[in-house]
Amino acid sequence: TVQDNSTLKVVQVYGASYVNVNTATSEGIIRASELGLVPSSLPDVVFSPLFGEVLTKLYSRKHSAKLIVTMRHPVDREVAVYSYMKSATWDPGYKAEVASMSLEEYALSSNIDNNYVTRLLTGKSGGALKEVDLNVAKEILRQKAIVGIYEALQSSMDHIEKYFGWTPLDETAQRCIAKVVADGVLKGTVEKLDTGSTAYALIAQQNQFDIQLYDYVRNFLVPYQREVVSRQLEAKSAPPIVET
Repeated sequence: TVQDNSTLKVVQVYGASYVNVNTATSEGIIRASELGLVPSSLPDVVFSPLFGEVLTKLYSRKHSAKLIVTMRHPVDREVAVYSYMKSATWDPGYKAEVASMSLEEYALSSNIDNNYVTRLLTGKSGGALKEVDLNVAKEILRQKAIVGIYEALQSSMDHIEKYFGWTPLDETAQRCIAKVVADGVLKGTVEKLDTGSTAYALIAQQNQFDIQLYDYVRNFLVPYQREVVSRQLEAKSAPPIVET
């Protein structure tokens, strides 16, 4: 059968509901924009690695976005990317030369990301980053994002659910969420590098701004947001004050 993709519709895939657009590609984002994805109010969440394109083409002042960001320590992130790229022959971005590289060689090559998150948030894909770029990234997260930490994925998920008021429908849904979190952590597990090792130093050198951004999120923004959400929930659950 030929599917009609000229209009937006919700489709079922393995029991989950999705809107029939692909926001993981530039072409898909353009199509989603033309079909009015965000104004339709069909999606609860939009997933995409193309941060800038999604914000500029799908959202506006009238339909603003709230980012959901889970940060991982940049060194661990790059080790995980390296481990993946050594064997991911199915990935369009696979590079055969990475498979034969040591971690140190990878860190010295052009294949390693340079401050990926800071560049993603600021839209500065090339050129040298400055302190002002880091501050812009911090401010974007402070004002526009709900943040969590990968190393505390379950508590991060709990925080995000509380903020949006999401609740599992039943025990089956709760077990499903727990399994997804556990599988995600297990799949992304990498060997911790010694902070005094050459590989750690080389990767950290390429991600100095991302490390500072991660520390800001972990040490300030996550605790601050959780305190705010807790206070809001307490205020909602408090009994009304009756004046006599």
